[in-house]
Amino acid sequence: MGSCPARPMSAGSRRISFAGASVEIEYEGDSARELVDFVCAEVDTDTSDSPGTTLRLTTTSPGQVCLSSDGKSMATGAADGHMAALLMDQVIERLARSAGSGLMFHAAAVARRGRGVMLPGQSGCGKTTLAAWLAGGCFDCLTDELVLLPPGEPLVAGLPRPLKVRRGSWTLLGPRTRGWPQQNEGLVTRDARLIHATALRPSNATGTVPLDLILFARYDTSGDNRFRELTSAQVGFRLMECLVNARNLAGHGFGEIARIARSVPAYEVGYSECGRVEGGIKKRLARLSASSPTTTE
Repeated sequence: MGSCPARPMSAGSRRISFAGASVEIEYEGDSARELVDFVCAEVDTDTSDSPGTTLRLTTTSPGQVCLSSDGKSMATGAADGHMAALLMDQVIERLARSAGSGLMFHAAAVARRGRGVMLPGQSGCGKTTLAAWLAGGCFDCLTDELVLLPPGEPLVAGLPRPLKVRRGSWTLLGPRTRGWPQQNEGLVTRDARLIHATALRPSNATGTVPLDLILFARYDTSGDNRFRELTSAQVGFRLMECLVNARNLAGHGFGEIARIARSVPAYEVGYSECGRVEGGIKKRLARLSASSPTTTE
């Protein structure tokens, strides 16, 4: 593909840093700026690290943009949900490619009363649906896509981004969606709506919290919603499948994953009802609270 056309207009940039990696997003023009602002609305931009790579979003005409990198055009089209999703994917890919500080997983993460829950899984397993349900209740949503476990004590942090809630999930989410901004909030793609966690939970907070529970959740219309405890060997194997920066880590991260697998309780669940899974998570977090209260409770 060729390069994006250059046009004199207002310009700016946002830098996203995560797990020791950094991506710069440069933009030109109102349409590009608005799209970048939407994608980065809940991200703490950081200018302390030098960017490892740069993406550029240029307004080519009102409502039209071009996404490029290293002077080469990657996509052109409307400044809509599809372009926002593509921009998010490119940021995540570049962060994962160069991140070398801690374990980075393809996962969602939520927190309640200072206790973190990681939901590892590949695209399509239902982790965003479950995270959206929990965010609509009493959980904070840290991310629905990229999770960091920094070296040392089991802690979890997420890369905040708009949740990508697939169209079919609105029916599954059912009563929890009442009052949610389904029509006038976020951006849409062909098969999903991009929406900020703060639109589902105005008080939503992100940050780093202790990792107290790992849940491999998979949506299944015939799922029995029962939690099945996993052995440390099973946990380690499944976490390795979701690790996205293994090539940048000593021993491909196996030693750190083994430590996490031994120290953090983990379960699997095939779910057909989000509410029953929420109840199971609350029950297990309550047990942990009773045995070792956190300072925030």
